[in-house]
This record gives sequence, C-alpha cells and structure tokens, in this order.
Amino acid sequence: MQFALINNVKSEPFKGAKGICNLCLKEVIAKCGDIKVHHWAHLKTNACDKWWENE
Repeated sequence: MQFALINNVKSEPFKGAKGICNLCLKEVIAKCGDIKVHHWAHLKTNACDKWWENE
C-alpha cells in the first residue's frame, strides 16, 4: 500500500518507519529497497483485504 497512518497522519513509507493500516488498523512496516517501489506491508501475523484500494 502507498499510504499508512503515522500519528493519525496519512504518510508515505520511509526507511525504518512503522505505521497503521487504514483498513484493518493493524501495524504495518515500511519496505524501502533499491529495486521495488517503496510501500507499506503488513506483518506476517496480520491479515487484511489485499484487494482494498486506499487511494
């Protein structure tokens, strides 16, 4: 996902960031590598609707 909530503010991912999913309100982490576009990802223990579009 492109945006997550950090302190109730919609934010783009940046290295080392943790946020909250807009849909399920569970923790997500920023994925900021050199190959793929930067994005937010759920922790493996969290399940969320993968087809929901938050933009």
